Amino acid sequence: MATERKLPPPLTTRLQRLLALDGPFYGHPRPTAAEMESLLAVLAEGSRAAARLHVGRAMQIAADNAPDERTAGLIARVLHDDTAQPALRLQAAASLGEIPVRTAGKALAEALSRSDPGLEATLLQSLAKVGDLDAEALIRQRPAATPRLAQLRAFARAAILLRAGRPLDAVASEAVLPGGDAIEVGAEPPQAVAAVLERFRGARYGVQFAPELGWRLRAPCGDLVLLLAAQMAAGRRLAWLAGGEHIAGVLAVREARDEGDYAAQRLVLTQPTAAGLRVSVLRLDGTVELLGHLGSAREGSTLTLRSTGQAALPLAVDGVVSDDVLRLRVHAFPTQRARKRSGAVDPAVL
Repeated sequence: MATERKLPPPLTTRLQRLLALDGPFYGHPRPTAAEMESLLAVLAEGSRAAARLHVGRAMQIAADNAPDERTAGLIARVLHDDTAQPALRLQAAASLGEIPVRTAGKALAEALSRSDPGLEATLLQSLAKVGDLDAEALIRQRPAATPRLAQLRAFARAAILLRAGRPLDAVASEAVLPGGDAIEVGAEPPQAVAAVLERFRGARYGVQFAPELGWRLRAPCGDLVLLLAAQMAAGRRLAWLAGGEHIAGVLAVREARDEGDYAAQRLVLTQPTAAGLRVSVLRLDGTVELLGHLGSAREGSTLTLRSTGQAALPLAVDGVVSDDVLRLRVHAFPTQRARKRSGAVDPAVL
């Protein structure tokens, strides 16, 4: 007599709500053992079940609660199903990244070997979590791509190499520990600063400038001039900074590259704290773009400023400030510039 195949238990009312195509979904549901079998049965149907149930949620719940070879194998079938909707395959790729077993990494690598740009970025993000050295070699051999996709590839490779205890090559290292592009900064001669001040138009925010206190920054967007308050003169700089809150300087830009007048573009603010000074650089609408600190007011205090999420171009500013010395080092990170994302579009195509 043929043995009857044991059917999985039917979906409970709770699972029906969770997997409803138009139902709400939040948190991390914890299914019972019977519900887990029902979920895996849904995954076994693959993309066919998507006509009546939210298979993407089923994959997410299964990966969260049963991150094993069986679950990975079922989700891998969805990933490799070319007839499945792109959004469903994206969810499969993302879910496999939450299952740290060989089947998951192997499926992701296989999909990567034949993926289009619309899927590759999600595959890379998952391989960064569960890929092995074979996947790293596959990523390294991929053809040229957009800057965003190249960054994702380098990040995935770096994560795999670090997990495997292998050294980073130059490309992977730059992706996760970027040195940035140095921006030339130099003190301007007093006569050059005086010429800038003569052509300065608009509000000065109550700051009195001095020709001896100007630095030029040759940035990607053009030359900028940092004009410091006259009270920042050598010999009394630290005492003045420690004495209260100040607009310590203005970053001025030339309105026309060759012969235009100068106007304020950013403000430099300082505030004494118990540990030294808080320093910020703001746009003229009050948006903070750089934030950091100057060590306690003593000889050779260290200045550190880093971009906030509002910066158009991420920057790192380091330096030394004392009564007699002011040295600045500025690095830009154009590859880390924020990009606008929209809907469910994979970042690889942006």
